[in-house]
This record gives sequence, C-alpha cells and structure tokens, in this order.
Amino acid sequence: MNEKEFLLKLNSIIITDEYNNDFINNIFNIIKTYLKADEIIYSKFKRNDDPITNNDFKVASSDILIKLDNSYLIIKKVKKELDNLDFFKEFLTSILNNMFKNIIITEKLKNEKYTDSMLEIYNRLAYENLLKEKEFNHVGIIFIDVNYLGVINNTYGHEAGDLLLKTISSCLKKHFRKTDIYRIGGDEIIIIVKNIAEYLFISKTKDMLTSISNTPYSVSIGVRYEDKTCDLKSSVKKANFLMEENKEEFRRNNPDKYINKYQVKFIGDKLK
Repeated sequence: MNEKEFLLKLNSIIITDEYNNDFINNIFNIIKTYLKADEIIYSKFKRNDDPITNNDFKVASSDILIKLDNSYLIIKKVKKELDNLDFFKEFLTSILNNMFKNIIITEKLKNEKYTDSMLEIYNRLAYENLLKEKEFNHVGIIFIDVNYLGVINNTYGHEAGDLLLKTISSCLKKHFRKTDIYRIGGDEIIIIVKNIAEYLFISKTKDMLTSISNTPYSVSIGVRYEDKTCDLKSSVKKANFLMEENKEEFRRNNPDKYINKYQVKFIGDKLK
C-alpha cells in the first residue's frame, strides 16, 4: 500500500460514534505498523503557545514529529522509506487534527445528551446508563425530594419553581461533583458517589443539608451507604423508601404547614 492509499484509508476510519482510548490507541498502532516504527509518543502541550522544536523533544533523524493543534506526536525510529515525507506529514497532521476535533465535538454532544440544561447536572438518561454498571464499591446514595415544587409551580408559576430547583441544585454542587448528581424527575434528584469513605460521605451530606437550611426551601432525603453492591437500583429503592419516611416525618412534625397530606398552607405570599 503506497502512502496516499494508506492515508486515504486512515482518513476513512477516524469517523466513529464511539471515541475512546482504545480507538485512539488503535489508530496509533495502525500508523506505527505502517511506518514500521518502534513506538509513538503522544503528549498535549502545557500551553497552546508552547514552542515545539526537534531539540526540545530530541527527535532523531529516523523519527517523525507531527505537530497538532494542541498536542504533538513523535513516531520513533521509522524504518519505512517514504516517497514524499513532507506530503505524508502534512496529510497525517490534517487527519489527526480532524480526529481530535471530532472527539471534542462528540464529547460536547454526549454531555448535552446526558445533562439537565437548566440545573447543569446529569439527567435521567445518564442515570439509566449508570444503572447498567455491574459493581459499585464504597458508594454513597442520597435520594432527594424537593419539597413544595408542585405547589410553587401552581401558585407562583414555573419561574418560581425553576428558582427553587436552581437554588437546591446550587447547594448540592457546593458539596458534591455535578457528575455525581442526577435529576431523575421533576422534583426528584439522586446523588450517587462512587469510591468514597463513609465518614466523608456523611460529612459532606451534613454540610449539604446545612447549605439548604440557609435557603427559603427544604428537601426530604434518604441516605444509603454500601461497601459493595451489584444492584444499584435496589440500593436506590432503599434510599427512596428512607426519603418517603423522612417526608412523612416532616409532615407529622409540621402539621401547621399542611392543609392535608398533599396541600401546603400559604399565608400571604409566603410558604409556611
């Protein structure tokens, strides 16, 4: 296969819906094999304007240096004789730049697909994907029900309800990563933290509740910690049950705030 045929073939396989490390390594291996090279060194620049020269990276005469937009490739000890080295480098640079740009675009679209745009946390689709994972170690779960959301929406409008959700979400993100927080329904949010010590998880949960207590709003929660589980969905159900118990306890302890189990009292324009 001549250089042009190889580059055209390489160009045809860099488009995919699933970019990951295995895919990128496979591309590098295809290049390494074709060029009969010893290895490929790939590195991102520390800064976009970092100079890059042969001396900086000790590129030998048998190596090929490919400078990309925000990274570089050194193909070490190339043994294949190329008819037109400059053409090969220029074409390969263009192919690899396109691949990394596609990766950025794909990641952005993926993030948008799995993100609740208003709250900037994960959505139910991301949560459903998480449930497919087979094993979780040292996982903390918080099932959160935002109190009064339906009443506020119906009484004051959805802008007021959105403000409630944004305020609660902001409190959650002060203490947990937004990638650990999932909005699975209108007023239901789940926090799932993997590989966290129980004492740290409990401490962060208490700090989160303190933040929420400093707002005009409130939540009902159920907290669960598992050293190991192969059934996250079941663990979430247990946290959900604890949240429902917490919500009932809040109703019992605050009868003045309710007309009945499902209706909240209002005095003037304030939630009581």
